[in-house]
Amino acid sequence: MKQWFTEVFLQHVHTIVNQPVLLILDNCGCHVSKLDEIYYDSRKLVQVVTLPPNTTSKLQPMDSGIIAILKRNYKFRMMSQLLHCLDNWSTA
Repeated sequence: MKQWFTEVFLQHVHTIVNQPVLLILDNCGCHVSKLDEIYYDSRKLVQVVTLPPNTTSKLQPMDSGIIAILKRNYKFRMMSQLLHCLDNWSTA
């Protein structure tokens, strides 16, 4: 995460923006808790803020909807393929 932040994110932000940027991170395990040491921008252009624990589903409700749709479509396709295989197997 530190490598991505310094080599990719900061490089990109510094080339396209001259105004302050706020990077909001969820509480994923790869986002280290000592943000001041890890996510440091010498130009003071980027400020990093983390969401409190167990709030991602409340602050990002779209994630739940996307996951539910994905699961529903996956189950439908899996059951369709299973039924297709059973139909072909019983007629063979």
